[in-house]
Amino acid sequence: MTPLGKFLSTTAPRNLQTFNDVSRYEDNVVQAIAPMSVEGGPRGFVGALHANHLGASGLYSIHTSQHIITRTPHHISSGRRDALKFALQLSGTQTIIQDGREATLHPGDISFYDADIPYSLATSNDSWSVVFLAPRGNIGIRSDYIAQLTAVRLPEENPLTNVIGGFLKHLNSTADRIPTFDGTKLAHNAMDLLSTLLTSELGSLKDAEANKDAQLLDDVHAFIEQQLHNPELDPSLIAKAVFISVRSLHAIFQTQGQSVSSWIKSRRLDQAKADLANEQLFHLPVAAIAARWGMLNAPHFSRSFKEVFGESPTRFRRRVKHGG
Repeated sequence: MTPLGKFLSTTAPRNLQTFNDVSRYEDNVVQAIAPMSVEGGPRGFVGALHANHLGASGLYSIHTSQHIITRTPHHISSGRRDALKFALQLSGTQTIIQDGREATLHPGDISFYDADIPYSLATSNDSWSVVFLAPRGNIGIRSDYIAQLTAVRLPEENPLTNVIGGFLKHLNSTADRIPTFDGTKLAHNAMDLLSTLLTSELGSLKDAEANKDAQLLDDVHAFIEQQLHNPELDPSLIAKAVFISVRSLHAIFQTQGQSVSSWIKSRRLDQAKADLANEQLFHLPVAAIAARWGMLNAPHFSRSFKEVFGESPTRFRRRVKHGG
């Protein structure tokens, strides 16, 4: 069986799209991921795309013939993602070009690129890859450090790459059968693993101060996660817990392009959304779910939820209950 045949035979049909025309493939990739242009190879084009959404993250299994993808400043201006894209190569090859660097991936290799910086990808004739789309802020690494690692090949021979590649491969093959609540948690696990991989890869590029900052940010994120249920959670409480000033705390988040309050709000909404989709918690009112994550003002929670997810929490839960 060809790699494409194996891909089709092991992929759940409800989320599978196949293409024999490069323009249709481009339209669907733009809709699923982000604006970009796709140019087919000299022998025509055939491809398949399998998409799964895990909370705020996306997991895409892509098998194509030879083609080139380009995301230009124009594409970015018409559709920013504020996300990082991690590529695990399963068969064939692909070359990623960004920030003046070029990485050619072979099976088992991982690389990543910034969705909001121009890039290009070129694949071999039988390329199969898994792409994990992660919100930039959830990776927990400073933007200037991230910029040093885009389009860098992380080889399969690296033990961390091997372990994390195996995790992404198995997550991809089972995501269709994982409940929404569990899928969101696994996506966060994947982001933690990828953050570990990138932090390790920085290696000698990081000086002692950078290592300290990264660890401090990890400590801050960990404390916030532990206290999301606490309505009193605020910058003063966080700064006191990790033994820094409130000013230093705000400075750390500014390097990530976020504020402390926006991070707390985002994490609380993600957790509340997961609880609303958890059938074991269907008996709890929406206001009780919000309160579980420190949001005591029910009308404000509903407005915030709708602003972020495009529908009210009540409507979201109703849709989940009915399999929508």
